[in-house]
This record gives sequence, C-alpha cells and structure tokens, in this order.
Amino acid sequence: METLQLFSITFAVAFAGVFPPGIVNMSVVKMSFERSPKDGLFMAIGASLTVFFQAMLGVIFARYIFRHPEAEGMLLRTGLIVLGILFIYFIIQGNKKKNVKKIKSVSGWSFLKGLGVSAINVFPIPFFIVISTLLKKSPEVEYSLNSIFTFSLAASLGTFLMLYLYLISFAKLDQKKPHLKYYSNYVMACLMLILILVTTIRIYYE
Repeated sequence: METLQLFSITFAVAFAGVFPPGIVNMSVVKMSFERSPKDGLFMAIGASLTVFFQAMLGVIFARYIFRHPEAEGMLLRTGLIVLGILFIYFIIQGNKKKNVKKIKSVSGWSFLKGLGVSAINVFPIPFFIVISTLLKKSPEVEYSLNSIFTFSLAASLGTFLMLYLYLISFAKLDQKKPHLKYYSNYVMACLMLILILVTTIRIYYE
C-alpha cells in the first residue's frame, strides 16, 4: 500500500510539474514540428528516461543537498549558464532563413536528443530532492532500493504522459496553423529568457 501511495503521489507531482511550458516539453513540441510526431515521441521517451535518473539522484542526494545548501546554488548557476547559451542559440536559429522542407526523420537521433535536452535541464533534480524529502515519514529514514526505484519510475512515467499530451495537443494546433512551426525558435528563446530571469531571482534570494 505504501509503495502504491508513493507511486501515485510521485506520478501526479511529476505530471503536474511538466505542465508549465519548459525547455523539455517545448523542445519535444519543436521536434514534432520540424521533423515528425514520431520523432517528437522518441524525444519524449528519451527525456523521460533521463528524468528517471534525475529523480533517482534527487532521492540519493536529498540529505546531502539539505546539509550543504551551497550545492543547490551551484546547480542553479550551472543552469543559468546553460540557459544563456540556449537563448543565444535559439535567437540565431530563429534569424536564419526559413526552409519549408521538412528535415528527414531519424528516430534514434531524436531519442538521443531527448536524453541530452533533459540532461542539461538541471532544475528537476532540486525539485525531486524536495519532493522525495516531503514524502518521507521521517527526515532520518532513508528510502529502500524498492522505494527509490518506485519513486524514479513514477517520476519518469508522469513526465512522459504529460509530454505525450503536449505532442497530441500541439499536433492538432499545427494542423490548423502550420506556420506556427516557423516561430518555434523565437518561442523557445522567450522561454529561455523567462527561465533566466526566474533563475537569477532564485539565486539572488537563496
């Protein structure tokens, strides 16, 4: 019963956590626009697999992070640098001359890109650190191997379900307004700028 409860709560939290537009879900949508929905799906699978390991790290390092608050600050500063680089990248991509021709679908590459995009998104690790800590009965009680696996699997599946819903929703939108894909780089750049501002505020007030 405790395992089912841990799975259900973690699944719901991970599902809700990916609902706001972020680097991972919007990258999946962008992949679907530029290549194909199949590539977007493979990218979502890759991203969800990375989340599995991020959640596992969150559980394992929860105690260390809370004993060493500077570690979270280091993660945020690393994320800020990555976001800055991505912001510049998407601006450059958006200013390039648009080509109407679809890029050839390569599912393996899309899967690897999903792994990579999710990996450079360091924000889920502090998120899962907090969640795993809140779900423990006592701060001194450590998760068992079974609980760590259950927590990580639920986080991964919850993330995948929300990414899949993003794909379905934006695929229908793209059919009605195909030109939206041409502005996806600018959308991503704006998102990076918002995340840069939010991260900077978090670092300032930590």
